[in-house]
Amino acid sequence: MLYNDLTKQLILLDKAQYETPTDGMVKYLVEQWFMTPEYTDDYGIFYTVYQAYKTVNKRKTYGKINLCTIFPTTGCNAQCPYCYEKGMESKNMSEQVADDLVAWLKTRTASTLHVKWFGGEPLCNKPIIDRICQRLQVENIDFYSSITTNGLLFEEDEVDKYINQWHLRQAQVTIDGTHDVYIATKNFKSFTGDAYEKVLSNVEMLSKAGVRVNIRTHITGENKQDILALVDELTERYKNNSRVIVYTHPLYEGCGEIETFSDEERALVYRNYREVSAVINATGAGPRYSIERFRTTHCMADDGRSMCVNPDGGLSLCEHHPWDELYGNIYDDNYDKAILDSWLEPAIDSVECIKCCLRPSCLRLAKCPVDEICTAQTIEYKLNKTYLAMTNAYSRYKQNTEKIE
Repeated sequence: MLYNDLTKQLILLDKAQYETPTDGMVKYLVEQWFMTPEYTDDYGIFYTVYQAYKTVNKRKTYGKINLCTIFPTTGCNAQCPYCYEKGMESKNMSEQVADDLVAWLKTRTASTLHVKWFGGEPLCNKPIIDRICQRLQVENIDFYSSITTNGLLFEEDEVDKYINQWHLRQAQVTIDGTHDVYIATKNFKSFTGDAYEKVLSNVEMLSKAGVRVNIRTHITGENKQDILALVDELTERYKNNSRVIVYTHPLYEGCGEIETFSDEERALVYRNYREVSAVINATGAGPRYSIERFRTTHCMADDGRSMCVNPDGGLSLCEHHPWDELYGNIYDDNYDKAILDSWLEPAIDSVECIKCCLRPSCLRLAKCPVDEICTAQTIEYKLNKTYLAMTNAYSRYKQNTEKIE
């Protein structure tokens, strides 16, 4: 299989076509940009295509909003040591701000609005989620929602509300390890029951109600065996449940109490990630990665159609910055253009960036707090996701071919 990260085209060749291509095959590969003259400036081609595509598809910043990340609270019922929000101001959104937010959104949303509940732990302020959803329906704003949560505070007798009032479609729930590791890591406040079993039961409850649940695990240099044991437990518990997805993510430096890693420590984290990721995908419980479309934006911060609202009604472009980097609020249309423009500024390409095969899909921002460190391990991580997307595309091709035959 050959994949072009610029055109997003994937082609399948047999062994003979790859090793000794005919003149016709060479012509095809040249026309489809898989083969270029030896001294072609690949980066120059990418940059030209990128700028042209961006100009044609330029979006007016602060046009109609299709994604609104709302912080019902910045407080949390857990005390995870890796949390990047450690030390952040804890505050709940009031009913007045909730009502004012919906009124503000009424004239600014696209035809359908995706509301993302974030925190803190958003379920710590469920009454505000209820109120916002009720007001959105009263104002005839078509919306659906997703949530990033530890999952502890979902309740079985509220399932109907999650589906029919919150219009909840997807939940991301982090599970940090097997039972005892999870309990120690989360260190929940004021909860006396078995938090681990409660969260696993809530995952099952939500998935049966039609919500897709992405279970995120964190891999470090020390916890590989425990995460492998967790994966065994999760895949057994949720087998044949297509709405529960299990994945792992490397936990590098810059998160909570984690300090800077050495190259050896980063390499160990990545080796553990690769091994655990392979096990997850072999079970069929992993994410269904797919070939992405050509992008001209990095994320919600620079796409011109997304924003975050903190508990006071303050507006930011990144969910990592609910209290700082505010460009305005829902009570005033006078936005700070300097802050807005600063989040559109791309990261400066290094010599390594110019030569990197992943450059067409790596659109880093200068102010991004997540992509600021690029190492051999982060490149391998992104390559692994690309390989998974390629193999998944091939699997779908085989399935469709068999159906046709």
